[in-house]
Amino acid sequence: MIGNASGADIDKFEAFGLTTDAAQEVGAPLVRECHASFECRLHDDMLVVGC
Repeated sequence: MIGNASGADIDKFEAFGLTTDAAQEVGAPLVRECHASFECRLHDDMLVVGC
């Protein structure tokens, strides 16, 4: 259900009752209701196109 809704149209955190936790390695928040989270950083943007 959450994946079918666009964050451009609604506030998903409010609409679905999601809460956040602070990440340890990155500035983006983690979604507390997720069973697992990955904190990643881009080390080489050589292959990133159109950013």
